[in-house]
Amino acid sequence: MFLQDQIVATYEECGASVDEIARAMDMESSAIKLALTQGSAKYRKAAQGELATLSNASTNGQLAGVGVELQQESSITDDEFRDIKNGLLDIGLRASNEGVRAKALIFLWNEYKGRNSIQAGRIPDSNVNVNMFNVVLQKAKAAVEAGRNKVIELA
Repeated sequence: MFLQDQIVATYEECGASVDEIARAMDMESSAIKLALTQGSAKYRKAAQGELATLSNASTNGQLAGVGVELQQESSITDDEFRDIKNGLLDIGLRASNEGVRAKALIFLWNEYKGRNSIQAGRIPDSNVNVNMFNVVLQKAKAAVEAGRNKVIELA
């Protein structure tokens, strides 16, 4: 069984949290989150719900004192968005170039299905080795810690 499969199985079947898995496997929690984002629909759904809750809290002003700022998803109105979609549909139906028509219609279909959303938690076409990612994270943390120690020694 591969490392990513073990992480996903531990999360989905055993109900372990990200931090529990990270401690048990002696890995960084970011590496565990990467593996779960790639391999677990259950985790992606939970993460998407958490992001929506965080976004709602921000728009309700609940995070103002914490220093957390989330960008607004869009600065265009619903009417403008509808006009954009109608324009793309027009291009998809009437463009002389078949490739342009296909791309416009595929984009609209994926938008309709919710596949164009980055917030869905997907990492498109990512083939990252979780173990190597964890090693890089640990080296980076060690380098930062070594830099802190040098600054403290000089002071």
